[in-house]
Amino acid sequence: MTHARASRLSRIPRSIGVRGLAYGLLFGIVGPMAAPHASFADKVKDDDLLNYFLKVPDRWTFGRAEDYAKQNVVAVADCVLDLLADGKTVGTGQGGRVMLSVQDVPKEFEQDYETWLYEWQLIGAKIEQEQDGTISDAIAAAESAAKQKLEPPLLALAKRPDVQSLLLSRWFSDIKKQPVLEPDVRGIWIGHIPAAEMTYEGNCANLQGNDGRCLGRLYVWVVRKKLYRMAFWVWPTEYDREHVKDDVDTIQFSYETPKPTAIPRKPTQLPAGLDPNGPKVDPDLEKVFPHRDLAYQFEIRKVKRFRAMPVDRSKPDQKHLGYRMDGVSGASSCICELLVYAVKNAAEPFIIDDYLMNFWTVFVKGHPNGKLESAPFVPVTNKQLFLSLPNFGKKFEVDRPEKKPGKDKEEKTSVSELEKKLLVIAESKMVSIGKERVKNTWRICLMGNAERAGDEVNVQYIFQTDDFCYVFRFVFRRDGVPAFKDAVTEILSTFLLIEPPK
Repeated sequence: MTHARASRLSRIPRSIGVRGLAYGLLFGIVGPMAAPHASFADKVKDDDLLNYFLKVPDRWTFGRAEDYAKQNVVAVADCVLDLLADGKTVGTGQGGRVMLSVQDVPKEFEQDYETWLYEWQLIGAKIEQEQDGTISDAIAAAESAAKQKLEPPLLALAKRPDVQSLLLSRWFSDIKKQPVLEPDVRGIWIGHIPAAEMTYEGNCANLQGNDGRCLGRLYVWVVRKKLYRMAFWVWPTEYDREHVKDDVDTIQFSYETPKPTAIPRKPTQLPAGLDPNGPKVDPDLEKVFPHRDLAYQFEIRKVKRFRAMPVDRSKPDQKHLGYRMDGVSGASSCICELLVYAVKNAAEPFIIDDYLMNFWTVFVKGHPNGKLESAPFVPVTNKQLFLSLPNFGKKFEVDRPEKKPGKDKEEKTSVSELEKKLLVIAESKMVSIGKERVKNTWRICLMGNAERAGDEVNVQYIFQTDDFCYVFRFVFRRDGVPAFKDAVTEILSTFLLIEPPK
């Protein structure tokens, strides 16, 4: 049994609306909407010419997009569950798939759509500039009129059978026999661009060819003379304890449009008071403020060029997340995360040696090609703080591990080898952060070429108080080090530990 209007797996809350998320897009300031899984392990496929940036979690694998060339697919990724959540049951094709399709806008599409989209973006930028939250009647009327212009052509485009076929071909090989889904455009965004959403649910062949329940979702949007379609299929277990649907949400919300500004066909007709050459800065990125967490006993500064990300410790992958902020500059980025683990009466004790050895193993596997490198930290002194960046000008190559003869598996590299032989970690003694003395202090620096993500630099600091063990990590991608070095230096130099309440 199938039905064309299934419950959504998720959507951006409508309360964000036109005065929130979308209008930061006009001048190209974009950032992830949700904290993904372990950031150093994400995979990325992007294209500046086709104007997309698609990121998937580590357990997803990019496949051959050319196999779906008829649908203009440029990226496809799968997550196949080898074992289910109980750790015993072998998967039979459960998992998920995402496809991204990019093509020229059909000739029949409304020629003035991007002009209207550009006008709407300008109006939104103007509204965001209003510090007191008030807007004139003229601006409010212009906003409403611009939105109403956008919806009919986008709905008509999304309703076309050839557009919906990217999703429905999983169920219907003959396009003439597929149903016509009803699109929704209310509060839907992909990569900060207004989009239409359709959903479908029914049994179909899963990733191993077995018949199974499938949840389908399709997004359609237009920007810069291109039609974009992103389709998701999820074959979940009964309660989705494997969190495949969470992965899909992460992919959806982290998708980026590197150049989001629409290309108008003709001069725009805007109400008086709108200045297209006004400030081009996302106000959220300009904010600087201290964030104090009394429960986790730290204070961190949110700095310019970074966006503070939401933290939900009820989610399994965020239960130890103290704080996160992301910086994006074109295709380059920097992710700042502070992880906090309880020391006293911890149900799951955090063992630093295990973390160091496991991190090395994960990093090597996630960067299988090219050189591995590191850079030295300057020894800690009264003037040189523990929380300081390594000397990137003195980077050196690091040997990859080799399998020993007669061993089927690679042996774990010991902490001693990592410190004294490979020099990728360094322990410091007699360290204070502010006025607080800390112990078990380690620093990590590793650089490599992540599969499909490009150059990556991972810098981490580990330190412990009587109550908590902290892992302070920064992941720079592409040219993230030169782009965000000064901002990260400010974050590190202003970080404080707070004495526990008495």
